[in-house]
Amino acid sequence: MKRLESWTRPHMRKLLLIFGCGGVAGTVAMGLLALLFKWMGWGGVSSGLFFIPWMVGGLLIIPAAFQQGVKLERGRQQ
Repeated sequence: MKRLESWTRPHMRKLLLIFGCGGVAGTVAMGLLALLFKWMGWGGVSSGLFFIPWMVGGLLIIPAAFQQGVKLERGRQQ
C-alpha cells in the first residue's frame, strides 16, 4: 500500500470518525427499532439488518472522500 501524505491524514481521520459515528448511531437505531417491534408483538427482527447502517454509511462516504481528495489536490496544484 502506498504511504499517505501528511496532508491526507487529518481528512481521513475525519471521514473515518463520521463513518464510525454514523454506523454506531444507525446500529443503535436499528436495535431500538427491533426492541419496539418485539414489544409490539410483531416478532423479531433479523440480525442481518444491523449491517445496513454500516453498508449505507460506507456507500455514502466513498464518493464524499473522493470529492474531498479531488478538491484538496486541485488546491495543492494552484
